[in-house]
Amino acid sequence: LLDAFFHREPVTELIVASSHALDSERFATLPWLERLDALEFRAPRSNAPGPLSRDRLEHVLASRRLRKLTRLALVGERLGDEGLRLLAEQGGKTFPALECLHVEDDAVTDKGVAPLVASRWAARFAELSLANNELRVEGASALADSRSPGRLTRLWLGGNQLGDDGAFLIARAPRFRTLVELSLPRNRIGPPGLAALLEAESLAQLRSLDLTGNPLGAAGWKRLRARFG
Repeated sequence: LLDAFFHREPVTELIVASSHALDSERFATLPWLERLDALEFRAPRSNAPGPLSRDRLEHVLASRRLRKLTRLALVGERLGDEGLRLLAEQGGKTFPALECLHVEDDAVTDKGVAPLVASRWAARFAELSLANNELRVEGASALADSRSPGRLTRLWLGGNQLGDDGAFLIARAPRFRTLVELSLPRNRIGPPGLAALLEAESLAQLRSLDLTGNPLGAAGWKRLRARFG
C-alpha cells in the first residue's frame, strides 16, 4: 500500500520516525526514492532507538536512487564517529546534490568532525548542523581550520561544549565569512566568547546569532540584543 501511495502521489520529502529498525536493503532499492528532495531519519523520542544503525546507514549509502537529494537529516540515530566517517567517505557519491546536512543527537565527538569537514563533498554544503552531540574545543578547531573555504550560510552547533575557546576559534575562522545564521545555544559560552563573536570581522554578515542557555550575564544579553534585536 505504501509503495502504491508513493507511486501515485508526487512526494518529494520523507521523514522516517520510528523505533523499529528500517529494512534498509529493501529501502535502498525503492524506485520512488529518485523523486525525493529531502529525507530525514529520526528516533521518535530522546534515548529511544531510531530506524538506522551504522550497518543500515551503509545500505542507504549504497543506493543510487538518492542523487537528487538536497537535504538529509539523521537525528537521534546514535551513529557516532564511525557513522559520520562513513558518511563523509561515501556521501559524495550517494548524495551529489546535497546542500544541507543535519547530524544531530548522534553521539558524534571531536574525532568524527575532521573527516567530514576535510571532504570535498562537505565543502559544497550551504547548511550544516551538528547540534546536541559531544563536541568540544577540538571539534570547533576542526570546523574552523578546514582548508576548504566552503560556502556555509547556516551553522548549528547547539547543545555541545565548545566554551569560550570554541567561540574564539569560530570567530577567527575566515571560512565562516559567508555565514548569515550561527546557532550556539547551551555551549558554556560566557562574555569573552560573546565579545569575540560580536567583534569578528569574519562574521560581519551574520543576521542571526543564537546563544540561548549560555552564561552571558545581563550586560552580555543587552549587547547581543543591541546587535540582533
